This record gives sequence, structure tokens and C-alpha cells, in this order.
Amino acid sequence: LFDIYKRGSVGEVLAIFTVFVLLYAIEAKAVWLVSIFSAILILSHNSLAALFLPLILLYLFIRKRSELLIPVILGVGITMFFWFPAIYEQQFVLFPIISVSHPEQYFIDISKIFLFGFVNILAFFIVLRNGKKSIVRTFFLWVFGVGIVMATAISSPVWSAPIVGRLFQFPYRFISLTLVAGPWLIAWSETVVKKENKKGFIAAIFFLLFFPAYSIMSHIDFVDRLD
Repeated sequence: LFDIYKRGSVGEVLAIFTVFVLLYAIEAKAVWLVSIFSAILILSHNSLAALFLPLILLYLFIRKRSELLIPVILGVGITMFFWFPAIYEQQFVLFPIISVSHPEQYFIDISKIFLFGFVNILAFFIVLRNGKKSIVRTFFLWVFGVGIVMATAISSPVWSAPIVGRLFQFPYRFISLTLVAGPWLIAWSETVVKKENKKGFIAAIFFLLFFPAYSIMSHIDFVDRLD
């Protein structure tokens, strides 16, 4: 909702959707989905593709799905018509030396913490303190934690590196990491809640999901850009 109604970044929404499909495809060993959606991820959004493709490869390694590495490579190869000219032809344009944004102006402050998802944050701390340790659990905890750190001013020294600012441009793009890791953390946290508390926990999830959605949907500004 934030990406669509506040930022107007439809490409990021599509890229995040493809990441969910890729995670499912890895679990289901759906080879054909892996190739197609690896390609769609790259075509959807350059920066998020650069952010999520390494994570997808790491997840393949963690889940011991090495047989899906070739489908990912094929997906990257399918989109070579798009990313190869974008990299090679930078020498002919001024884009590499143009400052697209000043990252320090786009950090998420404490007043907008709901953008990380109240439920996601709650689940993060529940999973951090409870449940059987596993490498997958550690993976999603780290993804969520890195998302929060990189989207807030804590990471300002990292953003001072030219390559980070040029590649990702806006710190709040890292909210997408919390959006992808959040549902897994919520599902895990539900398994460690006591049986007598599950109904209350699920009711709290629905309320905390609705509240930030309502706050965004009730203040939508439309911008009419003429030809």
C-alpha cells in the first residue's frame, strides 16, 4: 500500500510478488517457476533484483536445492537483453555520475515504524526469543533485521559508500526485506504461542494488519500529471 499509494512504485510491488513465488518454487521444487520468475524479478525492478537475487541463491544453498541453481541462471540469461546493455552502455551516458537521490533524506523515522508492520515486528521478537533454532529461522531473522537497519538512520555510514547509494538509491527500499521475511516469522511465532492463546494471537494479527492499512488508505492523494 505504501509503495502504490504513497510512492507510486508499481515495479517494486511486482518484484516483491516474484520473490514470494520464488520462495514457494524453491520449497515445491517447481523448476519452471524458478526460471520464469527469476526473469520477471529482474525485469520488474533493477535495484530489488540486485537485492533479492543473492538472497534467493543463499536460500537455495540453505535449503540444499542446488539443482535449482541452473534454472536461476537460465532466468538471468533470459533477461540478458535487458541487463547487459544497461551495464555495458553506461560508458556512453552520464547516469553513473548523476546523483539520483540523497539517501539521508529517505530514512524511515520512528513515527513511521508501522511501515515495517506491527505484526512483523512482534513476530520478530517472538521468534528471536522462542522456538527451536534452525538455519532457516536464522536466515529470516537476519533478513528482517538487515531490512530494518538499512532502512533507518542506523545504517547511514553504509549509505555513504557511493556504490550502495547508486545501486539502491532510497533506504526505504529495504522495507521490502521485512515484508518478505515477516510472513515467515508470523507463521513461526504462531507455532510457539500456547494453544489457549492462539485465538487471541490471531485476532491481534488481524487488527495490527488492518490498522496501518487503514491509515494509508484513508489519506490517498492523487496526482494528475498532464502530458
